[in-house]
Amino acid sequence: MEEFYREYLAERFGAELIVTEAGFIAYELYPTQLYISEFHIGKEYRASGKAFNELMAKLEAIALDGGRQILACRVPYAAKNKEQAIRAHLHYGFKITGADNVPFFTFVKEIGGEK
Repeated sequence: MEEFYREYLAERFGAELIVTEAGFIAYELYPTQLYISEFHIGKEYRASGKAFNELMAKLEAIALDGGRQILACRVPYAAKNKEQAIRAHLHYGFKITGADNVPFFTFVKEIGGEK
């Protein structure tokens, strides 16, 4: 199943997929940023924040290796447990950059170099 999802993301969006025991992240690379399009951490791994931090560290390394200094993502208003997702992103250093007139919160984190 993972390979079908990986193939779908690549064909449909040009996205890559990182899968670990604790969860997965799908991301897309743009000239100046890495955009996180899908993100899931298994329930049993959420409380400590360790799995989230490990996956985010992998993304930062990928972004910086490609000369990108921005991580970006969205959390839909309608998402279940959106408060938990918002807290995790804010705790990791993301800033909310938008929430007006769109059906989601947008987040950005500057990485590498001067902030």
